Amino acid sequence: MGTKGFMSSILIDDNWGKIVSIIERELHMTDQEAIEAFDQFSNWTCKDIENGIKGQANYLVALGLVSYTEFLGGLFTGNAGITDEAKNNFTEAIKNFPAEYTEVDRKIVLEDGPRPTIKGIYSAVRCGLVHEYGIKGTAGVLNNPDGFCAEHIGIKIGLFGGKNGIIFSTNEFFRDYQQVLKNVAEKLNRKDQSLLDNMRTAFTRLAARQLKA
Repeated sequence: MGTKGFMSSILIDDNWGKIVSIIERELHMTDQEAIEAFDQFSNWTCKDIENGIKGQANYLVALGLVSYTEFLGGLFTGNAGITDEAKNNFTEAIKNFPAEYTEVDRKIVLEDGPRPTIKGIYSAVRCGLVHEYGIKGTAGVLNNPDGFCAEHIGIKIGLFGGKNGIIFSTNEFFRDYQQVLKNVAEKLNRKDQSLLDNMRTAFTRLAARQLKA
């Protein structure tokens, strides 16, 4: 990414909007640079997951996959890095996965005592893995270090430990994640301008961050 040494010209201000405005003037990412940044993200995340699967790091792989999926959605919307957009970004990404994911998303409903009902992949799977180590409710994470993929999708509802629960299959989710990355790369190479614009916005926002001394 061509930054032109833009960080040195930024005056850190508590008003994030002003920072973004300055960055957008200072950083002029080209379409090709956006494509290269996406390719780098794709290569790094896939390498992480491949190594995790081989190492049988089941829950760490599942956590990585849902986190990368959420960020991918943020590139689609242009909202990566914006507080309170995590669910919207994750949902946008899942729309690009096989249609069966949306069907499973509708079926996931967990009673949580006096607390609000837990609904959907984001709340039960993503938030469970990020904040509670595991998927909420009865659930399990399956991993095949040999890389074998079954025909089913990466998240399904089925029997686990004798109870009906959520089953996360890392190999299958990773296969579907890789297909989404491939589809996106094809759109970028066809110069899908709306997608390119959103990615430039997201990458620019992230590049603006600077640790205050």
